[in-house]
Amino acid sequence: LPEEALYMVVREILRHPDAGLIYSDEDRIDEQGRRFVPYFKPDFSPDLLLPQNCISHLGVYRSDLLRSLGGFRSGLDGAQDYDLAFRCVERLLPGQIRHIPRVLYHWRAIPGSGAACIQAKPYMGEAARRAVVDHLRRVGEPAEVLTTPIYLIHRVCRSLPENLRVSLLLGPGITAEALGRSIERIRKQTDCPESELLVVAGGPECPKGDSEGKEGVRFLRPPAELTGPSLWNWVARQAKGEVLILLKAPVEPKAEGWLAELVSQVARPEVGAVGARILAPDGTIAEAGVVMGLEGSTGAAFQGWGSESAGYVGQAVLIRNPSAVSAACLATRRAVWEECGGFDEGYGRDLWDIDFCLRLREKGYRIVFTPYAELVRLEDSPEESTEDREPFRSKWPEWIEWDPAYNPNLSLERGYALAWPPRVERPWRG
Repeated sequence: LPEEALYMVVREILRHPDAGLIYSDEDRIDEQGRRFVPYFKPDFSPDLLLPQNCISHLGVYRSDLLRSLGGFRSGLDGAQDYDLAFRCVERLLPGQIRHIPRVLYHWRAIPGSGAACIQAKPYMGEAARRAVVDHLRRVGEPAEVLTTPIYLIHRVCRSLPENLRVSLLLGPGITAEALGRSIERIRKQTDCPESELLVVAGGPECPKGDSEGKEGVRFLRPPAELTGPSLWNWVARQAKGEVLILLKAPVEPKAEGWLAELVSQVARPEVGAVGARILAPDGTIAEAGVVMGLEGSTGAAFQGWGSESAGYVGQAVLIRNPSAVSAACLATRRAVWEECGGFDEGYGRDLWDIDFCLRLREKGYRIVFTPYAELVRLEDSPEESTEDREPFRSKWPEWIEWDPAYNPNLSLERGYALAWPPRVERPWRG
């Protein structure tokens, strides 16, 4: 432990006396005392905890809570702390789970240790999977827990609700060719029987062709004066589905199963909106969630990273809870959209989708990013309009200043690079 570790923990307890679980950032240290692989974590992300033990070290637990749970369970060698974290989280409110954004634990990487080579302890994988399975069983969430090619990382597959009608709302794009291809690919790879595809007709070259009326395809011609959020509110009102999936511009699914994944996630009552992993036309990552405060406004997480990249500590390929997702692919329930009063029409072309997510967060809903729904843009997206930035910053200054799904040790100039200097307090300095 670094010398300030217990000081920082005590300080957090004094600030939040009802805390039941406190965790910190961590890194690794070799036999020569060299530190490496820092893990600067987000504030508590319940969906990230399922595929990855993001609490881990340093973990501090209320003693009375541990006694009531009976301490560590046997038979989970290598994942006892993971299992304990799940059992504690089940008993706590989100505000009782506190994160200290400082490295307060150096995990020793010595020969034969899990820190030096995670495959050194092969029994850890099955123990971790059992911890996830047992947690889901205790909280009454029917789901299948699958192993993935990444060791110790699991995927939670939830079943698709029956008889849930889905409306896909597809934007016009720039060219008729891209829109026509998008319609065809979405039709071929839509795996929800109760679905319709509403296409916003953007001009006289809109490729109706043989698509109109087939397999639930409808073309809409909105009033010419509607743009941005007013346009998408109008389109949503034409939809018949209980689930609305906005696709702001032409895309094509990379593989089957994308729609079932989005719907199974957004059908969860605690979830307000779900976003997919978006690839750019050149094959790089265009978006894997949104980071607040990036470049002074908002930014796409992992933009420009290679499509095979797992991102920072795997976060480009893990289901997790960003603060927002964009309308490049945004799934929400109609009832949630209505509860929020639709999209804020005070915005122009941009940022209304991010505003919608932040309003959902204020109402207590989770935002979910899933990499298991992957879409490819068929056109380059236009640059964000600057006219919406100042109203957005004025409305949401606290989110621009501090994104709980990011970390103040990470840069706001280059996403997921290390910040220098870090935006963290040093309370022992005057």
